[in-house]
Amino acid sequence: MRRIVPCVLVLVASVPVGGAPAPLPKPERPDRRPDLERLQGKWELVRAVDHGGRVRALEPGAFVLVITGQRGRLECDGKEVEKEAFWITIDPSSTPKKMDLAPHSDQVPAEVKEAITARCIYRIQGNTLTIRMGFERPTDFTSPMKLYPTQSEVWILQRK
Repeated sequence: MRRIVPCVLVLVASVPVGGAPAPLPKPERPDRRPDLERLQGKWELVRAVDHGGRVRALEPGAFVLVITGQRGRLECDGKEVEKEAFWITIDPSSTPKKMDLAPHSDQVPAEVKEAITARCIYRIQGNTLTIRMGFERPTDFTSPMKLYPTQSEVWILQRK
């Protein structure tokens, strides 16, 4: 009985006098908006991984992807790159999620558009957008792919 009384006194003494402890922060709610809506806005390319697995870090603001509706365009050092406008088509129901980037210009014949459309997969995690691209659609974000040596295989972008 003597051992129980000191333990109870220690427990009672450790309870704060001012009341209950502060509540824990609420967990962040997942974004339930449709993917096309979540993709809208400016995305700054912060890192690119090429076909050889080499990672290239980029200067802040050097390369920005702007998505408005289903149209995408690229900005380089704050200036729009006219030739780099494209249509974005997504399939968020597939696993992994699919994205196609097709040339925006009406000057390009349909068969050429089809041939140069980038087949991508993507994921959105908070304010990070990861896109893996190729002329053949990738099946995951990690396996090696055969691309032209100058192309980036994976883009990691942050919402601007």
